[in-house]
Amino acid sequence: MSSFPQPDSFGCLIQPATLGMQKWGFVDSQPIFYYGLDPRSGKTISKCSFMNTIAPEANGHPCPKPYHVWTLLLAKGSLNGETVLDPFMGSGTTLVAAKNLGRKAIGIEISREYCDIAIRRLQQEVFPFQEHPQDEYADAQLSLLGLAILNP
Repeated sequence: MSSFPQPDSFGCLIQPATLGMQKWGFVDSQPIFYYGLDPRSGKTISKCSFMNTIAPEANGHPCPKPYHVWTLLLAKGSLNGETVLDPFMGSGTTLVAAKNLGRKAIGIEISREYCDIAIRRLQQEVFPFQEHPQDEYADAQLSLLGLAILNP
């Protein structure tokens, strides 16, 4: 954790179901680093740590993130209409949560396979993506570095 910049605040994501092993035992939590000002400062007081007891949905990604936790994190760290960046989009959980919270989102993923999973999830949620194999521009849009942009 010392390789990260000094956060302005911190919390913890507690997951009683083990995440793996480390030198001292089971990995059952992950740090949450908060940078900048709380977007709700002076308006409300909310907790900085969260507990996850629900398994994430199986969607074809080897390590999907739990949707409900990502919804809590995005609600804590952003306001309606703001843009959220997920530079390691994976199966698109952050983008789905952002859409459902009224945020804009940008997701970047290098793996075409995981991009396709995210596109399918977002297609079900908000995007009218259509397959146009004969349209090189449309295909390039879907595969360009695995970039997916969400604008609610």
